[in-house]
Order: sequence, then structure tokens, then C-alpha cells
Amino acid sequence: MTDLAIIIASPRKYFHLVNALKRYGVKFISLMPGDEIPRSIKVVITDNKSFTTKPDLAVVHLGEDYERAVFEAMCALRGRENFDMLIIGVDPGATHGLAALADGQPVLLRTFRSISSLIKCIERLIATFPAKTKVIRVGRGAGEWTKKVVEKLESLNAIFCVKIELVSEHLPPPPWIKEYSLPDDVKSALSIALAKSAGSILRGDGSENEASKVENS
Repeated sequence: MTDLAIIIASPRKYFHLVNALKRYGVKFISLMPGDEIPRSIKVVITDNKSFTTKPDLAVVHLGEDYERAVFEAMCALRGRENFDMLIIGVDPGATHGLAALADGQPVLLRTFRSISSLIKCIERLIATFPAKTKVIRVGRGAGEWTKKVVEKLESLNAIFCVKIELVSEHLPPPPWIKEYSLPDDVKSALSIALAKSAGSILRGDGSENEASKVENS
């Protein structure tokens, strides 16, 4: 059973919204305009600007930013406007693993074959995800891969003043990760996201650059 329903009249918007919801692993049911809303539903995403709100029902109005609508729904499902902390763990390598955690709960687990795709995803999360604090943690043991990722992240720091930290890649994963069938790169990214930092590369205000401290080992 899910607490989220989507009521979308536009086929185009429906297609893109469903893809975004699936990408972030958000469960939902689809209703047609005019359908009765089940009592179990707590949040509705709709493209109907005149949608009538009801007590105990949060409404997210869908424009053209589908991911933003998904993020707003994630918060509304928890009865909040913002998360406290978004942590993005990155395991650099020939295939890059990414794990994004909102207040400790996974919201995105993915692998990327190119740094540009990885950075584009991170930029999107940093720019739109509703969290009071945002931190990027990068595994420090991947040599040149780590350096390349850090260099690309510097540009995000200049724009968003996000805190970037280097952490060990060799920490054991939490026991609960074994319950999931995940690529090794994603498991490593989860461990990195949950690790304690070993000192920031760039502070949130962008005033310190310690990229030269990235290890080659």
C-alpha cells in the first residue's frame, strides 16, 4: 500500500513524472481526474492547478520540473517541508557508484560510466533537493579517478557552496546492505555516504581548497 497518488491529465507529463518516480524508487498509484481518492492517500501530485485540497491531504502541483515534484512529495509523505540533511556518497572508478541519503534513508542508488553523467546527477540533487544541509562525500582511494571527480566537484562548490569531504573507501558496509542486491560500486558509495569525514576538501563557503590532499593510493 502506498500513501501517494498521481492525478495527471497530460499524457506527456504523466510519462515524465512516472519515470522520475520510478528513478527514485517512490511507490504510487495512478488515478484519473475525477476519481475518488482512497482514504489511505496522504499526498497527491497533480497538474490540475485548481485541484481542491482536503484535510489531511497534501497536494504537490506539477509544472515542468518533475524531479522537484518528486522531492516535494518525498517530504510531504513525511509531513515535512524539508529534510535535515542530504548526503551524497561517491565511489569513483571506471564505473562510479552514487548513493544519496536523505536523513539516513536512501533516495537514489545508481552507477555511472562517465564523470559528466555523475556530476550532472549530483548537480541536480544539490540544486533541487529540499534539505537544509547538503554534503558530498568522495572515496579517497581511487587515485586519478578521485582527482578527476574532485576537480569536477570544485565547480559545483563555487556555485552552491556545498561541503565536500574525502573519506576512506575501505570501510565495511553496514550489515543491512547485504539484504539488497546492489552493484559493488553502489555498496561502496553507501559506505562512503555513511562514513565519518576525514576533513573537507572544500568548505561550504568555498574558501578552502585542499584538493591536493587526494591520495593516489
